[in-house]
Amino acid sequence: MPDRIELGATAKGSLREDEDWWTLVIEDDGKMYVEHEWSHINAYKFRVGSSGKTRIAVNHFLSGDYNSKSQQKLREELSRRKGTA
Repeated sequence: MPDRIELGATAKGSLREDEDWWTLVIEDDGKMYVEHEWSHINAYKFRVGSSGKTRIAVNHFLSGDYNSKSQQKLREELSRRKGTA
C-alpha cells in the first residue's frame, strides 16, 4: 500500500468554498508523485463548479506555480528521506 504524506491544504472564498489538498504519494516501488485534489463550489448556487484529482511529478511540482507551503513541506520531506537513506 502506498505511503501518503499530507503536504498541505487551502480553503479560499468568502465561505472558504474553494478547497485544495496536496499529498505526496510514495508507491511500493519507490516512485513518487504529488496528488492534487480540489473541490471548488459555487457557494451561491450550491453546486460544484470543479472537482477532481490529478498527479503531478515531484520535480514539476517543486518548480511550478503551486502552493508554496506545500512545496516547502515537500522539500523538507525529501530532505528527511534522503538523510535516512
